[in-house]
Amino acid sequence: MKLRDFRYERIFALFYRLTRRLSNRQIMMLLAMIVGLLAGLGTYVFEILLYAIKSCLVNWFPVGSAHFLLLIYPAIGIVLATLFVKYIVRDNISEGVTRVLYAMSRRDSRIPSHNCWTSIVGGATTIGFGGSVGPEAPIVLTGAAIGS
Repeated sequence: MKLRDFRYERIFALFYRLTRRLSNRQIMMLLAMIVGLLAGLGTYVFEILLYAIKSCLVNWFPVGSAHFLLLIYPAIGIVLATLFVKYIVRDNISEGVTRVLYAMSRRDSRIPSHNCWTSIVGGATTIGFGGSVGPEAPIVLTGAAIGS
């Protein structure tokens, strides 16, 4: 038995002891509240990281004299995101909504746990450097991974 499996068994046993007097409906509502709070926290961390990246890139030079940097930043962001996925994540992280729908239809709604944080970091890096994506997909994937 792996240490990770042992941890999950201990967490499940603790959760079971705390909720044994609750009905199934009450347990599901409790789990939904926990997942919602954690997904909201993930969204908040994503927004803070995104704002920090944007402000660091724009505030260190006078905007009127450095227009060429605004053309270079998206390329730097793409390179950083690619290196992050290739060397740190080492997994295919497709678009968030597509990945969630695929997991729901083919993989019993199982999403790898690393997607709780990798979609936040990768999405904030790409968007913060000016990539042409929206923040919805990383937020959806983070919430779905937390729920999974």
